[in-house]
Amino acid sequence: MEKEQIQINPILLTNIKNYTNDFTELSEIQIDIIKNVLVNKDILIVSRAGTGKTFSIIVSVLNNLEMYEGRQIIILEPNIGHLEQVFNMVSELSKDLSVNVIKSYGSVPIGDSITEIKNTINTTQVIVISPSRLSTLIKVEPSLFPNLSKLIIDETDELIDKFRTEFREIISIVGKGCQICAITPTICKEYFDIIVNHILVDPIIKKYY
Repeated sequence: MEKEQIQINPILLTNIKNYTNDFTELSEIQIDIIKNVLVNKDILIVSRAGTGKTFSIIVSVLNNLEMYEGRQIIILEPNIGHLEQVFNMVSELSKDLSVNVIKSYGSVPIGDSITEIKNTINTTQVIVISPSRLSTLIKVEPSLFPNLSKLIIDETDELIDKFRTEFREIISIVGKGCQICAITPTICKEYFDIIVNHILVDPIIKKYY
């Protein structure tokens, strides 16, 4: 069976090729994620490390910018290594697409980065965040969440394990139009049941092994 293809914005396709260096085509997993993120329902993605989960979600967002009123992607991480990795990926993929990419490092937002986020909060579209940063941010800056289009949460199994209360609080704060993209390399049955039945709303469930 011939592999399904999707149309990619020519500028974005050039950025993908420049970012990946050896790019030939999107994988079947990446194509499936890109398509399912477009449905605009909460989604749980379980796939091993290195399959391009976050990459695919960002590509889906950048490939369909006409769906969004604002064009801003915020990356919030307590781990500076992972912060720079994600920031570099998003920055490279969004070149020449009129997208503002902001990063903020540390457990508590400080300095110019959080000021910039606050000043443009009405156009905030996407936040890529880690579990520990999400737990802190929901307490100190809840105003960041009501205007979101997408909340991309990495390592969701860790979030449920350590920050279950905060995760549920997030659901009560984000706007009804916010799509939560929960991604994790693995998830046990207990955590899977919690996120599917008590946290996400009628989610799409995608498991790739």
